[in-house]
Amino acid sequence: MYPRDPQELIAFDAAHLWRPEAPALGDLAPLIIDSADGCWLVDVHGNRYIDGASSRGAIVHGHRHPWIDLAVRDQLARVAHTSLFGSTHPPAILLAHRLANLAPWGLERVLFAPSGSAAVQMALKMAVQYQRATGATGRTLLAGLQGGEHGDVAGRVGDRTPDPFHAICRGPLSDAIVLPAPRQPGGDEERACTEAALELLERHAVTLAAVVFEPLVQVPSGARMHGPAYLRAVLHRARELGVLLVADESWVGCGRTGTLFAMEQVGVAPDLLCLGRGLAAGVLPLGATLTTAEVQAAFADSSPARARLIPDFAHVGHPLACAAALASLDVFDNEQSLERVRRGERHLARLFGEAGGGIGPARHRGMLVGVDLPDGEEVPGARATKVAQVARELGAVVLPARESVVLCPPLGIPDEQLTALVRILIRAIRRE
Repeated sequence: MYPRDPQELIAFDAAHLWRPEAPALGDLAPLIIDSADGCWLVDVHGNRYIDGASSRGAIVHGHRHPWIDLAVRDQLARVAHTSLFGSTHPPAILLAHRLANLAPWGLERVLFAPSGSAAVQMALKMAVQYQRATGATGRTLLAGLQGGEHGDVAGRVGDRTPDPFHAICRGPLSDAIVLPAPRQPGGDEERACTEAALELLERHAVTLAAVVFEPLVQVPSGARMHGPAYLRAVLHRARELGVLLVADESWVGCGRTGTLFAMEQVGVAPDLLCLGRGLAAGVLPLGATLTTAEVQAAFADSSPARARLIPDFAHVGHPLACAAALASLDVFDNEQSLERVRRGERHLARLFGEAGGGIGPARHRGMLVGVDLPDGEEVPGARATKVAQVARELGAVVLPARESVVLCPPLGIPDEQLTALVRILIRAIRRE
């Protein structure tokens, strides 16, 4: 179907394929993945790598899970795609029903999107339009947590780090209020951030429409972590002030933190909750915005005085993606995936506890790990990229994220592979 000669593929890649992170790879030859199975990736040269990045967090149950692949093939034999504009189909209906029954807090309305980023974009628009429709026309501003990233479609609310692309192409969310957030749970930093965030909420109370946040872990920012207590304090006060709560679970949902929804560990009901990358187990792109009947009611009247929401995405609720998502939820039940995540979290604690010196403190929650790599005078992120390159040479794919390196392997990774992955990362840090 396509040329298998590795050198020809490398040449074609260099000549034509504009990969998102190609400049950061320097002279390193591209890693061209030819096949995958479980927690292993195989390149066109036949080299095997432990997948410690899960295709940027999208692969939930491992590659080529037979139950999920079967569900996609079965749906493909029925219909590959049909729009939700003017019609619907069983996979979308059943997935919406399933999510509404799994999500706590009365999040019983589901609006599908082609990605997690698009789901957040829709949620933020919904929040502003909801405020307008309910008479709070002065509430137009958004707030986000420091270090938060919510996709390039939605904009980077809370992200104030230097970035040439986003500095030039500043989106509509560039003026969002940034609430201080700690880098790790507990301690004086968290208390100080809580106080400062509450003060900012009070100052902008009458103009804020919503606060958007990644619960517990900010993965793209190097797996920054904040505890449930910090979030509870900020979110309870925001709700008291009439501000909607938008939980972006694109990275941390679908079991990655040890519960199906990360907000279960926070114990606060969001008004809107967004899912993405892992929703269809990484097999196909799919996003979803879950909300309440109260929020949806603001969009029920199509008169000009009321809010309207028409997400113009051709692949909203794609049948194949919805079929994969339904199968993924079955796997959670049949394979006790959440318990496996909790066991893996305990194993990670032991592995990093035994690591000794030579690496920075490791933050971990569920199947997410962040290790800081201070760059000194280097270009920001340069050391993390070097560590990722060395890890690849040693047989693992890890995720460089700012001045940190992140591990986010598939949820069911066996203990022996998880042990090998952590040891490779530690060796890569020390060798680099």
